[in-house]
Amino acid sequence: MKKTLIAALIATSMTMVGCTASDTTSPANAEDSISASINLNDLSREMLLATDRYTIADGASLVEQSSQQVDELKQQLEDAEDGATITLPSGKFPNLGVVTIKANNITIKSETAGEVWLTGLVQLVLEGDGITVDGLVFTEGGPAERFGGIRMMGNNNTLVNSTFYYFNHTTPMNLMSAALSIQSTCGCHYGVKMAR
Repeated sequence: MKKTLIAALIATSMTMVGCTASDTTSPANAEDSISASINLNDLSREMLLATDRYTIADGASLVEQSSQQVDELKQQLEDAEDGATITLPSGKFPNLGVVTIKANNITIKSETAGEVWLTGLVQLVLEGDGITVDGLVFTEGGPAERFGGIRMMGNNNTLVNSTFYYFNHTTPMNLMSAALSIQSTCGCHYGVKMAR
C-alpha cells in the first residue's frame, strides 16, 4: 500500500461520521484518485487537526454528578428498550463502572457534544445491535474492566463525535488494555478537542 494512500486515509478519517462495510470505488481507482490529490510530504499535524468539525470541550464549566445521578444513568442505560434514544445532560459522570447495554437500535447521545464526560472507571459493553454512541468524552479515568472503555460486542454499533482524552494513562488497570475494544463491528471516533 502506498504511503500517499495511508496519508489520504488519515486525512479523510476526520470527516467520517461512522464506518460502513460498503465500498463503491474499486481499489485501483481509489488509490489513483487519492494519491493525485494529497502529497505525503505536505501532510502535517496542523493539517490533520485544522477543522471546524470539532467542538471545544472545557471541563471547568461541567458539574460533577452525584453518585445517585450516576446510578440512575447506569440503570437507565441498562434498562433501555429497543429503539430508544437516551439523551444525557451535560456534566461529569464519575465511576459509572461496567454498564451492559443489551437493547437493539438505540442511540446514546450527549445533549451537547463534548459536554458529557465519563470519568473515573467506566466501561460501556454494547451487546445489542445497531447501537450509536454520540458526543461522549472518556477522560480522567480508565476502563472499569480490562477490555477497554467501550466493548462493541454486537453488530453495526457506531461510536461518533466522541473522544478518549487522558483515558487509561494513570488508572490501576492493565495498561495493555485499549481505550476501545471492537469485536465483529466497526466504530470510529473523532470530533472533540479538549481544553485543559
